[in-house]
Amino acid sequence: MSQKGVYYLAIVASVICAMGIFTYGVHINSKDDAVRGGAIPVLVSFLLLFLRRNYSEQSFDALRNAEPGIASKLDSFESSQTVPSFTDEETGKLLMAILSRLNIEANERKVQDGALFVASVIGTIMLAFGDYFFKLIRG
Repeated sequence: MSQKGVYYLAIVASVICAMGIFTYGVHINSKDDAVRGGAIPVLVSFLLLFLRRNYSEQSFDALRNAEPGIASKLDSFESSQTVPSFTDEETGKLLMAILSRLNIEANERKVQDGALFVASVIGTIMLAFGDYFFKLIRG
């Protein structure tokens, strides 16, 4: 599954869990159980935040894969910490690889941030106002 798919799945799981647990709490007439549904989206948002992909490692790997000659120079840089010299052509390829990777990562971060936002908002609303919603439904 793609990373975008994981984020969309997290949003759907947050909504289903929050609404499902809230509905269960209303069904058994337990305000405390109804409000607990908000904890699941908060957990999902923390997981999305702390288990995110290592973007810098992926960027370095993308640069390494730009061309075999570049890869050997980057490997020597990684081991000796001396800055290698690149030809103009290699510099252009590295620049294009960096820009391409930054674009990919920016798009992935937008989706990740959106999923984090939705999960956090759903959880916060359920935790903060779940008892109010419970009273509206149960009277």
